[in-house]
Amino acid sequence: MSKLKIKSSPILLWILLFLFSSNQGFSWGFWAHKRINRAAVFCLPNNSCFDFFKNNLDYLTNNAPAPDLRRNSDPLEAPRHFIDLDIYCSGHDCDTFPHTWALATKKYSVDTIKKYGYVPFQIVFTYRKLVESMKNKDKDNILHYAADLGHYVGDACVPLHSTKNYDGQLSGQKGIHALWESKVPELMSNQFHFYAGKAHLIDSVQGMAWTLVNGSFNALDSVLAVEKSVSKDFSEDKKYVVKQRGKSNKKDYSDEFITAYGKELNPQIQRRLLTATNALGSFWYTAWAEAGQPDLSTLIDPKVAKEMKKKLKKEQKSLKKGNWDYTETISVKE
Repeated sequence: MSKLKIKSSPILLWILLFLFSSNQGFSWGFWAHKRINRAAVFCLPNNSCFDFFKNNLDYLTNNAPAPDLRRNSDPLEAPRHFIDLDIYCSGHDCDTFPHTWALATKKYSVDTIKKYGYVPFQIVFTYRKLVESMKNKDKDNILHYAADLGHYVGDACVPLHSTKNYDGQLSGQKGIHALWESKVPELMSNQFHFYAGKAHLIDSVQGMAWTLVNGSFNALDSVLAVEKSVSKDFSEDKKYVVKQRGKSNKKDYSDEFITAYGKELNPQIQRRLLTATNALGSFWYTAWAEAGQPDLSTLIDPKVAKEMKKKLKKEQKSLKKGNWDYTETISVKE
C-alpha cells in the first residue's frame, strides 16, 4: 500500500472532504484514478515524452480526479464520464451505433447523446486537445489534458459506466457501482499489481476509445451476476454493516462481503485497471507522435529533473516487481 505524505491547505482539506464524503459511485474513485494516471507514465518508451511526463508525475497523479471535482460546478461535465449503451443496443451487439460524433448526433440528436453519455467521444475530444497542446509545446495545457484524458480513459474501462443500470438500481443491487470500482480495489490493494507493459502507437484513436467501452459493456453481465451469487452466502446483517463516514453513520458493505465479491470476480477488476493504464500510456505516446514528436525535454525544470531521477528509478523497479510503493504530495489545481 502506498505511503502518503500530505501537505495541508484549506483548499486541499475541502477537496479531501469532498472525495471521501461524497458518493464515489460515479468514478473509479480517488484511489484508482490516481494510480492509473501514475502507472501509465511508466508505460512510455524512453524519449522526451517520457522524460517530460515522469518529471510531472505528481501533477498527473494528483489531478486525475479533477474532472469529478468539476461535476459540481460544470453542468456539462457529467455525461463525459459514461455511455448507456443498452439504451441503443440489444444484448452486446453495438455494431449499429455510429462511432463518430457527427454520425451519432445525426442519428440520435445531440440532446439524446448528451442525455445518455458520450465518454468514447470525450476521449477523442480530449486527445485532440492534447495533440494541439503538444504541437504548441504548451506545458500547462499538455499536463491539463493529459491528466483529464487519464480520467476519461479510466471511466471508459468501468463496466457500470456503460449501462443505464449504472448502480444496480434496476436489478435490486443498488450500491454495486462503488463496490466494484472503489471498495474492492481499495480493500484488496495489496493483491493488485499495476505494471501494464509498454505503450504502443494506436492506429485509430476513435477505434481504441470504442474498444475500451465495448470491453466494459461485455464485462457487465459478470459484474452483476457475481454479486448476486456471492450475496446468497451472506445474510443481511453479514453483507452490510454500519460504518462511520465523517460525523454520520451509514449502511455499507462489510469488509467480508467486499473481499468475497472481489475474490470471486478476480481478476476482472485488475484486468480493467491494467487495460486503462496501458491504453492511457498509448494515447499519450500516440498524441506525442501525431504532434510531430516535439522535444518536450525543453519544458522540464532542471531542478525537478534531478530530484525525480533517483526517486523514479526506485519506483519503476518496485512497480515491475509488483510491490509498488510511492510517496506523493496531494495538490489538485482546479
